[in-house]
Amino acid sequence: MMGQREILSRIKERLTADIDRYLAGDKAAYLYKCRHTERYGDTDENRIARLRLVYGLQFGVRELPENEREQMVRKLFEQEVKACENESFQGFGAGMEMLADMMQKYRTSADEELFTRAKNANFDCWCGLMTDGGYNYPASTDEYDIVDSIYLAAELEMTEEVCALVDIFKENGLEGEDFEKLRRFAEYTHRTEDREQAVRGCYERAFESEITDENGKMRALTAAEEMIGLLAEKGEVSAAEELFKKHTDVLTSANRRAFYTCALCIMQADESTRKRIWKYVKKNIRHSVRVGEFYSVCYGDIKNCAEIAGDGRYVRLMEMLIKKKG
Repeated sequence: MMGQREILSRIKERLTADIDRYLAGDKAAYLYKCRHTERYGDTDENRIARLRLVYGLQFGVRELPENEREQMVRKLFEQEVKACENESFQGFGAGMEMLADMMQKYRTSADEELFTRAKNANFDCWCGLMTDGGYNYPASTDEYDIVDSIYLAAELEMTEEVCALVDIFKENGLEGEDFEKLRRFAEYTHRTEDREQAVRGCYERAFESEITDENGKMRALTAAEEMIGLLAEKGEVSAAEELFKKHTDVLTSANRRAFYTCALCIMQADESTRKRIWKYVKKNIRHSVRVGEFYSVCYGDIKNCAEIAGDGRYVRLMEMLIKKKG
């Protein structure tokens, strides 16, 4: 099994190859290229490839003549600005931040228009982008611990390296907040075993002692919702139903949506429980209305539950409320 430093070396080899490719004249793969997606609208097809170049420059994986590095930094900064200007999803990321820092070394009066464009590229840039430097990203992977390394590999969409690093993270055992970290890492590894280990660990941690503060309440809410969803997905419907009823008070905290989301998850997973769960849900709806805690954010999930249960009256009622909400 490779160690963390070996995996980071492999990542840097990939970054070096990208630098060499760019310098050899094959630049198109790293320049802004608009791609329209149904989910995110207009986005940059080459964002990740360009980010590899930026990290390559940041880590100094290839020694470059200063004039060549300056040209490369300025060109990439221009492309990052262009991407932020045209991104439907708004925002900016590590690439923009590192390039804004790198440009400080080469900044002249002729660059002020470009920096103004960067600051005004979108609302998030206007609110949060520091165009005078100060991000101070590490210049070497020697400063990266295992968690930093996982986030780096994930940001660069190097899934094989992410999985290898997560295995290292897990090998000495997990406790406390480690399970919350693993829950996030599971989104990058796409491995079922990582998600299950994280969800079970978070659940045990959330309910191991008395819940006394708001952070504890929110941790319990998330943990219960995810545990019930996991059990339903695995076909352990009886266990999911048991937890659903056990943690009703937790799931109906905040805006109550978690309660209906869990109900929907169980009803979708098992036909035999649908009438029983729906009867329990309707009882909760009546209570919510009575105490004035029937929130519009729940209407869609309730409607879906009613459809699965075959309760046309509630389907029509939710459709009317959804329409009224606007």
